[in-house]
Amino acid sequence: MRKGKLCIAPLLVLLPIMAFATGGREAAEAEGPVVIDWLGYSPIAQPVENSEFELAVEDKYDVDLNVWYVDKQQYDEALGIRFAAGEMPDYMLIFNPANIGKYAEQGVLAPITDDIFAKLPAYNKITEQYNADGTIYDDVMAEGKIYALRRININTAYPTVLCWRTDWLENVGIDKIPTTLDEFTTALRKFAKEDPDGNGKADTYGLSDCSIGAFFGAFGPIPMYRYSSRTGQRLHWSMRNGELVLNVILPEMKEALAYLAGLYKEGIIDPEFVTSENKGGYWAVSHSFINGRIGLTGRQNFYHWAPPLSQGDQGGAVYIEFMKANPDSEFGKTFDLGPAPIGPKGKAGAYTLGYADVDTFAFTTKCVGDTRKVDVITRMIEDNLTDFDWFVYLNHGVEGVHFMITPAGVYTPTEDYTGTQATGAGLGVFTGGPTNPEFVKRVDPVRFTFADKYDGPAYVPTKVPSTPAADKYLGDLTRLATETYVAIISGAKPVSAFDGFVQTFLANGGEEVMEEANAVYSALKGQ
Repeated sequence: MRKGKLCIAPLLVLLPIMAFATGGREAAEAEGPVVIDWLGYSPIAQPVENSEFELAVEDKYDVDLNVWYVDKQQYDEALGIRFAAGEMPDYMLIFNPANIGKYAEQGVLAPITDDIFAKLPAYNKITEQYNADGTIYDDVMAEGKIYALRRININTAYPTVLCWRTDWLENVGIDKIPTTLDEFTTALRKFAKEDPDGNGKADTYGLSDCSIGAFFGAFGPIPMYRYSSRTGQRLHWSMRNGELVLNVILPEMKEALAYLAGLYKEGIIDPEFVTSENKGGYWAVSHSFINGRIGLTGRQNFYHWAPPLSQGDQGGAVYIEFMKANPDSEFGKTFDLGPAPIGPKGKAGAYTLGYADVDTFAFTTKCVGDTRKVDVITRMIEDNLTDFDWFVYLNHGVEGVHFMITPAGVYTPTEDYTGTQATGAGLGVFTGGPTNPEFVKRVDPVRFTFADKYDGPAYVPTKVPSTPAADKYLGDLTRLATETYVAIISGAKPVSAFDGFVQTFLANGGEEVMEEANAVYSALKGQ
């Protein structure tokens, strides 16, 4: 028996006619609803069973959804256990594209075939529009086949931002947000040496780990996603002279490390950068910045720091946390956003994912064995991309209940439907993942006016196909790079240790990873 469905009995009298018109539809109807194991959403909270959104989707597509919940904090580990037990969803979110090759080899993921792509015309049009360099699928491929759909994320197309304590700048005699590396150095030195908070104690620093990436960007491409001992680091790639190379071994990284080691030696970098300025909870929050220990932070997206921009808006998640701890503060006066530093050779850039979100969505081998499942899922994806009213309903809910529209045209969630509460209620759970950027901008035009104000140079990591060597070595290589970088910055190792690190890195799988990646990439591009 189907669970808690909307009543569709009056439609049953039409089935003979519909079946005739569609050439045997009655055979499919006789099989009953399509049953789909669904993990096509970001599980930041467990969706309530039989939400109105689940029931609406089930009724619209004549489907029975078994919604999986996998704790986001232990996502890969928990999925691995279920895969080992022989379980798999039909459609799933993949947080880390590096897992795609492994999942394909395990027989979990099915390739996105031409037949599947043919069922996704709107999706294809959107991805082509934002795929100017032709690399959008490069890191979701294995053995020359595409294994996941991309989500075009207009938010992550903007660079991550740097946030300054502008009241500290004023207190140390600086009247504008720094732009060059020399200006950054001067300001950060004053933060560490001149009591910017006026408490008479030597208890402030310039920066910690979350803004370090932008300093690497002043010398060359950003080497990895995070620079502390916390988990989550990902090594980044670049294309050099037609060859893929891992950024952590580039010679300009040595220059950046020498600069950062100098800051640390002066007492400008917080010694606690090793354990991160984020002390737990939401990843984007810098507790060191919020609590007045450092005067510069970074790695957040523009929307994390956005102040209330329209009626009913409470501001971004990090803005809210900062204001709780500093209730007399004001965005633009006490704290404000600024650009990445311009280095000695004119290089500059913060980290950004670009238009291609790191979250991808895949069909499993269990799913593609039943064409009805594929048909339903592709219809769900397409409708979310082409029907604005349906997009609003699935993502924002019902006006006056789940959201309100401000005079500025912003779709703002009501108090009970923000963040994890929204996911728990079923909002954003049944879209299929890919989004239409025009729809996203349409529901929050003020947000993107704010984003444009703080746009700037950025480095987009080169997308690289998954390879067996990467699966085998990148985990250990990432740890080696992280430990070495931390040791050099903190002075535990001299800057000259970078040269030995490069040799060790190459000898312990790095060279094999790059050779294999280049071979696969060349075959992929038909070179």
